[in-house]
Amino acid sequence: MPTSTMCCSCTTWPRTASRWWRGWTERNMMDETQRTRLSKMLALVLRHRAGDFGLRLDAEGFVPADELVAALRRQRGWASLTLADLEEVIATQQKRRYEIVDGDIRAIYGHSLDAEVSYPQVQPPALLLHGTARRFVAAIAAQGLRPMNRQYVHMTDDLALAALTGRRRDPEPTILRIRAAAAHADGLAFYQADSGVFLARAVPPQYIEPAD
Repeated sequence: MPTSTMCCSCTTWPRTASRWWRGWTERNMMDETQRTRLSKMLALVLRHRAGDFGLRLDAEGFVPADELVAALRRQRGWASLTLADLEEVIATQQKRRYEIVDGDIRAIYGHSLDAEVSYPQVQPPALLLHGTARRFVAAIAAQGLRPMNRQYVHMTDDLALAALTGRRRDPEPTILRIRAAAAHADGLAFYQADSGVFLARAVPPQYIEPAD
């Protein structure tokens, strides 16, 4: 009967569509290697060489996401890049490095560009943490924390995040404790790039000590 056929179709189609959609999504999602490759490309463009790709960041480091996609699609190996790919990288990143706001994308921190990226100045927590390789500890004890080839020194109030950052250069990093409130009281400016990520131009050694 037509009524039975309609009922069968109504109950069968959603399951079929759901299976098709899951299969299509799985086929079109990037694997971890592809996401890592794209994340590194975003770091190159948004942190260091936007001008080389014909892009101009605003005062807060943002560029229209569609312009970034268009610029990258002109590069070899990125012809099929989509905005959804950028969103996937952002959604799956273990450490929050990029964000899209109202159609604009930026690297949250880590810039070495000549263009100054501005952040809100804040009252920091009493203590902040910085993960680093063991081989750098002696130099930091003598000279303090310096931004090196970046615009700011990065710190966090999250022990897991500090350890994750330190492990990029050392499997057993040293976690340093920064007496941020004391440094701020003495005139050192602190900025906040994201939840849990704090910045300063430099931190003198008298405010730094090994974490327990």
